[in-house]
Amino acid sequence: MPGAVHVDWRDFVSSQRKHPDGRLAVDSTYLGGVLGGLGVSGDDWVIVLGDPLNGWGEDGRIAWTLMSLGVDRLSVVSGGFPAWEASGLPVQRGRIRRPPVPWRASLRDDYVARKRDVIDIVDRGGAWDYVLVDVRSSGEFRGAFDAPRHGVLRPGHIPTSVNLPWRELLAEDGRFLPREKLEGLLIPRGVRPDAQIVTYCTGGVRSAHTWFVLHWLGYPSVRSYAGSLWEWSMDRGLPVEKGGHRPRQPGPPWPTTQ
Repeated sequence: MPGAVHVDWRDFVSSQRKHPDGRLAVDSTYLGGVLGGLGVSGDDWVIVLGDPLNGWGEDGRIAWTLMSLGVDRLSVVSGGFPAWEASGLPVQRGRIRRPPVPWRASLRDDYVARKRDVIDIVDRGGAWDYVLVDVRSSGEFRGAFDAPRHGVLRPGHIPTSVNLPWRELLAEDGRFLPREKLEGLLIPRGVRPDAQIVTYCTGGVRSAHTWFVLHWLGYPSVRSYAGSLWEWSMDRGLPVEKGGHRPRQPGPPWPTTQ
């Protein structure tokens, strides 16, 4: 896309941690410097372009990061660069730099889930209105012996989770599915607008992409657990399960009636 600056999701993650970690750096000055260094100000409308066909949902991770740090006006290009290029729209080669701007990062806690928040949901034992959504593949969720682990120390999933692979929310060309199709995938699995939703994956990239889809749909309470299984599986005091889903408490019919 002409005029676009490049950024990697890892630019916002601390390089001082010894193990793979998807959590944002804790230094707000550092985070503000990264964002301001891109030439992004709080008055800008930011458009994020990625490659959902060949990546892991990095465009969603960048969108979640920027919105969590205070960017209010943001869009993600449905289908990413493949869709842009297939439409015959102009492209540009070479690295683009924008003049840096001052930025004071302020983290939005209502977009960010932490380990203690996930523990609280697990302790609720599958309550219908608190839902952990594991957006990895079904093999990763089950802890299958031939499934990739991507650095996760203990394979399997966090107890009470439901499995919703992130690519199921995309069409074959990488574009977001229409709203009615998305609701047909989400609601039967208990991923409802009237529930408290936390998404997770391995290191918080795929989970942030699903977070963006739910945010775009208007879900009022959805957070992404950036630490995900990289963090969770390292804590031997926390449970990890293999196999399928646990039974969950059924919720009231959706849509609810007044």
